[in-house]
Amino acid sequence: MRLYVLLFILLAFAACKNAPKETAGSVHATTAVDSAALVGAVSEFYNWYITTGVHELGANNMVLYYAKDGFYALDDAILDKKMDIFARSGKVSKQFIERERRLWKACAAEWATTPAGDKPPCYDADPYLCSQDTPIEYYQEPASILRIEGEQATLRIPRGEYEPLDISLVKENGQWLVSKVHCDMGIPFNE
Repeated sequence: MRLYVLLFILLAFAACKNAPKETAGSVHATTAVDSAALVGAVSEFYNWYITTGVHELGANNMVLYYAKDGFYALDDAILDKKMDIFARSGKVSKQFIERERRLWKACAAEWATTPAGDKPPCYDADPYLCSQDTPIEYYQEPASILRIEGEQATLRIPRGEYEPLDISLVKENGQWLVSKVHCDMGIPFNE
């Protein structure tokens, strides 16, 4: 009986030892490739935004609101231009564009009750830097990965002594793209 138990243990050990190792290696390699691609995607987004996007998005005084009947209203034409600039960057997902449209429409609902002349909600900080005064260098620090779940991931930019900023990404056509910058815009917004 002991001989059978010993033989069973030896056979089980041999089977485990000879099992293909490529599966675990492939999963690890995919995770390592995705990890590098994710960090690179966040870095590329902020490099584009800081060097090009801010200027394009701020060009020609592209403010999203205007005074109407003593309050503020959303300028849909300007919103379309801004979303087109983001889309052409190749750094953001379709989900990002859709979310931004919903967010700015939620802001517009708040603007409709904000007297013209008062500071409108949603303009306390840059919505993609999530700050008014964080040094630009902080967005060039490597992001750390908080989670990867299939085709979705969340990363964190440390931002020195400022509160860290989380960025969500989705994989579209094999490429990781920014889907959300987690910035509190100061309004109720259900995603």
